[in-house]
Amino acid sequence: MSEKPVILVVDDELSIRESFKLVLSDKYSIITAASGEAAVKRAADDNPDLAFLDIRMPGMDGLETLKKIRDINPDLMVVMVTAVNEVQKASEAIRLGAQDYIVKPFDVNQVLKLASDLIMKKRILEEGRRAGRQSEQLALIGSSEKIERARKLAEDATEASGGVLIVGPEGTEREAVARIISVEQMVDARDPSFQLFGKSGGATVADLKRIPGAIDLQSEQSVFIDHAEKLTPWAQEKLAEYRGRVVFGTSRDLKEENFNPRLLEQCSETIIELPPLSERASDIQQLLDHSLGMANLRNFRDIKGFSAEALNLLASYNWPGNTAQLNAVVANLVLLAGDKKLIEPDDLPLEIRMNEMSLNPAPLEDLYARLEKEHISEVLKETGQNREKAAMILGISQKLLESRI
Repeated sequence: MSEKPVILVVDDELSIRESFKLVLSDKYSIITAASGEAAVKRAADDNPDLAFLDIRMPGMDGLETLKKIRDINPDLMVVMVTAVNEVQKASEAIRLGAQDYIVKPFDVNQVLKLASDLIMKKRILEEGRRAGRQSEQLALIGSSEKIERARKLAEDATEASGGVLIVGPEGTEREAVARIISVEQMVDARDPSFQLFGKSGGATVADLKRIPGAIDLQSEQSVFIDHAEKLTPWAQEKLAEYRGRVVFGTSRDLKEENFNPRLLEQCSETIIELPPLSERASDIQQLLDHSLGMANLRNFRDIKGFSAEALNLLASYNWPGNTAQLNAVVANLVLLAGDKKLIEPDDLPLEIRMNEMSLNPAPLEDLYARLEKEHISEVLKETGQNREKAAMILGISQKLLESRI
């Protein structure tokens, strides 16, 4: 597989597909599809970074194809390719998740700039999520009663040798607790490449080899296994014989998961419970400050903090994804902040801004006006303040858009 970003070009006309190849193939790896059905398969098989998708095709049209490929790959950036008289459909495609549209015959420089900008945007968003996942477990931040208790139990466990069970919802700091306990090895049972004890591999006797596993049964290392509920009965039975210390992390009740009773007893000498973030609102300010500091360091930024209004929105949000979601949100905010020194409410994800509306219900007319204003602002931002293009996307006249602005 090429290391170049992969662009999928979907058009039933060979000449259009070849034109895109000619323009883009120097910098990108180009794959093509002549129909919506073929595009769905390529989106699944090749995991492209960006797609140029024709709206009008025989069979499955561009809008239906857009829905299906974004179901398969929600992170795929899509640009619709349209004729002048199909701008209304392009506007619908924007509402369905397309990033932009171009009109045939397309401008070469516009195509190159769109490809560069959108692939960069995709990389930034991916980096934000990756940074959020990495930073989510680096520390156990907070001074709420439940977190103080979890920290004390973890510190006490460092002086003991028995098994530990860390229980907390997805996105809580189970790995941070394991780090406090100072386990020597950390693995995740969800990892598709995860091999607990290793296995033999190779197609023939000549190339037979041993694939090492996460745990050597002869060692006495301490090991943290997150998502312990994913362990097979066979693996649980083998772990019950392991001579080293085992620390488990889970979001489930392992008794209800029919976990090996002997192993469950061994790992339950100390049980550390982590609360969801919604039950420790007093920690949110500390978590935000810590996460912002980490993101600034990673990205050589100097964002000072959050405005009072932004902080109120973040503090009142219920964070269903817990600290992992908080860290990912902050990482994305820092990456996309540009030269800003303060995070403002308009910078926050829509679901967090919408949360304020549900907490402070307004008259229907006011709510509609506010949503309309935010939608227009978002479209103007996406089009680089191009009012003519924004009016097309919004499906209104430029004169009406001017009055709204």
